[in-house]
Amino acid sequence: MSAEEYRRIIVELIEEHRDPWVKAAFYGDPQVARLVEELYKRWERAGFRGVALDYATLDELKFLAAKAQRYGYMGSGEAMRSALGRK
Repeated sequence: MSAEEYRRIIVELIEEHRDPWVKAAFYGDPQVARLVEELYKRWERAGFRGVALDYATLDELKFLAAKAQRYGYMGSGEAMRSALGRK
């Protein structure tokens, strides 16, 4: 898959998701949070040109897309429990 395809998956499954609990669960995942923090640092160093995802490597995009697929298809209740740190 190309970088653009991975970005599309992330945007469609997370950024455009109507359920805020899905977004909260995705961004609350510790691995996702660490990586997103690093992407924001890269984006800032680049003068905030484009979007933060533009500064992810292909492997990082693949990782985020896999996480997006995990969280993007969760039901609202499961996403809420995940976001709140409950099983």
